[in-house]
Amino acid sequence: MINTGNLENADSIIINSEKEFVDLFEWGKIQGLDNFSLEQIPMESAKILIEDKIEVVFIDVERTVMFLYLERDNDVVGHWFLNKDSKEIAIASNISNKNFLDANVDMIVSGFTNFWKSTMMYMLKYKSNTNKIATNTETVTVKTKRKANRKRYTVYINKSTYTVKSPISKKKVNWKPESWGVRGHIRKLKNGKEIFVRPYTKGKGKRNPKDYKL
Repeated sequence: MINTGNLENADSIIINSEKEFVDLFEWGKIQGLDNFSLEQIPMESAKILIEDKIEVVFIDVERTVMFLYLERDNDVVGHWFLNKDSKEIAIASNISNKNFLDANVDMIVSGFTNFWKSTMMYMLKYKSNTNKIATNTETVTVKTKRKANRKRYTVYINKSTYTVKSPISKKKVNWKPESWGVRGHIRKLKNGKEIFVRPYTKGKGKRNPKDYKL
């Protein structure tokens, strides 16, 4: 069973409407869901939140991707596993609740596994559209144990990346140590060869989660 307690600081992928859900699903179909490589999953774990009604949690563990499906209003809880080698899906009926097993399980599992593939393909293909703005700074003292200044970052994903530069002062700034997730991505080497860089955690300190909006 997936331990959701370990996902407190996991990144979230936010789908705000049914249209966004359908558009992303259809985009994945056009790209070819069968073309998605299970060896190039750009995130180790995340929570996909759909209209604040459905939550799909996934964790990539060695040769298996584990899924937890929640329908908040209908008390539906389901678990299934995707084998990377055989690409077969196994439904964990012993840890899924009755409401899930009484529903159209095959349609839910197949549909949301394919939607997950579409989401991962999109995040692998497109970079973050983040305005990187460097501003004049002043000396700031931050206590390492203080949590009030911690922020959850929102990262918007689309086809463009913009960078805005402005002068930076040389005044000393004391930064609170943090860590954050870096998505898996394709890196092109000087010899023209492309390799997949697996997702990893960068930095030190408590993990600072991100919200991705597609």
